[in-house]
Amino acid sequence: MWGDGGTGTEALAHSVTGTTFSKNSADLGGAVAIMKQNGFAVAGNTTFMDDTFTGNNAVNGGAIYAENENITVSGNSSFEENTASQNGGAIYILKGSTLTVEEGTTFSKNTAETNGGAIAGTWGDNSSLTVTGSYFTKNAARSGGAIALWNPATDATYTVSNTIFDGNTATKKGGAIAILSETGIGDQVFAKAEATFNGDTFTGNTA
Repeated sequence: MWGDGGTGTEALAHSVTGTTFSKNSADLGGAVAIMKQNGFAVAGNTTFMDDTFTGNNAVNGGAIYAENENITVSGNSSFEENTASQNGGAIYILKGSTLTVEEGTTFSKNTAETNGGAIAGTWGDNSSLTVTGSYFTKNAARSGGAIALWNPATDATYTVSNTIFDGNTATKKGGAIAILSETGIGDQVFAKAEATFNGDTFTGNTA
């Protein structure tokens, strides 16, 4: 999916429901890529409901890659054995995107060689991650066995509630979750992330 996203452009809306994506591969987004050009002024909206992503592969975003998009994953969606040779074994979100993962979503045995075995995000202005009532098991990466969030320059908000993280692994930082930040360079000051965890369960994660 490709949109202009420039100032004055109407926000696009997409919905993918009850669909299976299996063993697809690409450079960005093994199954689905949502791309933008020219300024990234308007974020579109894409909803995935009751979808299955299995064995997809990419350099970034083994199953889904999105730029400047409001992504919602809902229903009984599942991501299993998707892989990325860099970031986001299942999902990679960047350039001001938001990601909402709703109750009933499962991430299992997804892997990334760098960051975020299941989910990786490089966030910009007004970015957020919200995960509710989901299950992350046996995902793996160098940092953030399940989730890796990178907050380079602007404020970002992360909320994870009533979610289970079980048996995820990282060879470096954050067996379950890694929240990473750049250091200041010269007079440049980088923002902090605000993260809230409520009613979550962490068992058997290692780093």
